[in-house]
Amino acid sequence: MSRYRLSSSAAAALVLFAFIFAVRVWQMTHKHEMHPDEVYSVMISRCNPLFYQSPPDGVYSGAALASMLADSHSMGEDLTGLWRDNADVPHASLYYMMLRVVTDSVDSWNPDAFIRIGGTLNLMLMALAYLLMYRLGNLLFPGRRWAVLAMLALGFGSQSAGDCVLLLREYQLAATAIIWLVWEMVAFMEKRGSTALSAARLILPTVVALSAGYLNAWFLLLAYGASMVWLFASGQRKAAMMLPAVAVIGLLAAVAIYPGFFNFLLHSNPHTRLAFINFSSTMSQTFSRDIVGQTFTVTGLIAIAVAGAVTLWQCRRCGNAAAGGRRRLAIASAVILAALLTVCMVQYTSVLKEVRYSYPFLPLLALIVPVALYGWRGKAAVTAGAALTFFYAGVSITRTPTLDYGWVQRSRHLKHPATLYCLNPNEVSLAVPMLNPYTDYLLTSDTKRSYTSWPSVIVHYKSDKVDRGLYAVVPLTGPLNLLVRK
Repeated sequence: MSRYRLSSSAAAALVLFAFIFAVRVWQMTHKHEMHPDEVYSVMISRCNPLFYQSPPDGVYSGAALASMLADSHSMGEDLTGLWRDNADVPHASLYYMMLRVVTDSVDSWNPDAFIRIGGTLNLMLMALAYLLMYRLGNLLFPGRRWAVLAMLALGFGSQSAGDCVLLLREYQLAATAIIWLVWEMVAFMEKRGSTALSAARLILPTVVALSAGYLNAWFLLLAYGASMVWLFASGQRKAAMMLPAVAVIGLLAAVAIYPGFFNFLLHSNPHTRLAFINFSSTMSQTFSRDIVGQTFTVTGLIAIAVAGAVTLWQCRRCGNAAAGGRRRLAIASAVILAALLTVCMVQYTSVLKEVRYSYPFLPLLALIVPVALYGWRGKAAVTAGAALTFFYAGVSITRTPTLDYGWVQRSRHLKHPATLYCLNPNEVSLAVPMLNPYTDYLLTSDTKRSYTSWPSVIVHYKSDKVDRGLYAVVPLTGPLNLLVRK
C-alpha cells in the first residue's frame, strides 16, 4: 500500500488545488451574466445563423429574440457544421465542438445553465493544467516543495487565472495545452537519446494548442525553435531533427479537425488588416495590465524581485550547483522568456488587444517564483515559499474575476419598447440578453429612415455621432448605445 501513499509535496499541492478549486466553484455560482463573446460561443457552437445574419425586420418580444440565441440543430448536425465552417474567421472549431457536446442538454436560452456547464468544462481543464504544471515544476525544480507550491498559487490563484477559467471561451483549453506542451517538451529534452515515440507525445498538445487559438502559434514557434537550438547545442542532433516533423504533423492534424483552419489568412478581415499597430503603448499596457495588474500584483512582484535579488547575491551557490540543476534552471528561464515574448507578440498582433488574449501564457510566468527562490536554502526557503503561497492563495479570493457584465443595470433602461436600428448581424445578439422578455421591440434595417424617427432606439453609433440635444445616450455593451429622446 505504501506505493500509493501521497508524498508530502503532492499532499500539499492537492490541498492548495482543493482550495483554489473551491474558490473558483464559489465564484462560478455567483456568475449569472455573460461576456458578449461568451454569448457568441454558445451561438457558434450551435451553428446559429443569428451570429452572422439578422432576423427579418419586424416586431419581436424580448423572449422571442432570446429564444433565437440558443437555437440549434441536433448535436451531430452542429458538429458537422462546425467541422465544415464555423462562420467565425478568427477561430478554429475545437473549443466550440467541446462546448456543443457538454451543453447538449440545454435546449433554451438559459445563461445560468450555460455558465455552469461550460464553467465545469473549464474547471476540468484547469485541473488538468494544474496537474501538468505541478509535474513541470517538480521536473525543473526537484525537492523545492514550497517554491513549486508558490508557483502553483501564482499560476492558478491570480485574477487572470480566475477570469480564464470562468470565461466560456477557448483560453482555458489553450492554457492547458500550452502547459502540457511545455511539460512534454522539457521531458523530451531531459531524456538523452530521445526516441521517435517520445517525440510523438508532443503531437497532441501541439494540435490542441493550434486548434485553441491561432495566436498560440507565436509560442509554438518559439518553443520548437528554442528546443531545436538547445538539442543541437547539447549534441542531440537526431532528437532536434524530429521536432520539425512533429510540428508539421500537428499542423496537419489541426487542419483535419477543422479544414477551415487557414480561413483567417485566406479571407480579408480586420484581424489581419489591423494587426501590428501601436507597439509602444501596447507594450506598456501589457506590462501594467496583464502582467502586473491581473497576474503578479505590485506587492507580489516586489516580493519576487527581492527574492531574486537575494538569489543573485548568493549566485556563488548556483555556480556550485550540479550541472543538471544549472541546465534545468536555464530551461525554466527560457520558458519564462518565451511566454513573456509571446504575451507581447500576441497583444501587438491582435486588433482589440484584450487582456484575455494573454491568458494562455500567463501561468508559465509563474516559473519565475522557483527561479527567484533558487538561491534560498533551509528555513529561509521554506518561509519565503510559504509566504508567497499564502499570499497568492489569498489573491484568488480578494481579486475576484469578472462576474457582472451589466445586464441587470442596463435592462432597467429597456423595459419599454425600443427600436433596434440597422445593427450589424451579430450586434443584435449583444442587445438581446438585456431586453425585457414581455416587451415588444422593432427590428429594422431600413436605412432610408433616420434613427431620429423613434423615441427610444438602439444604435451602434459612437456617442459623438448622436444628436445630444435630442437624445440622452445610455451605453449598453460593446459598440451599442441606447438613445432616449429627451
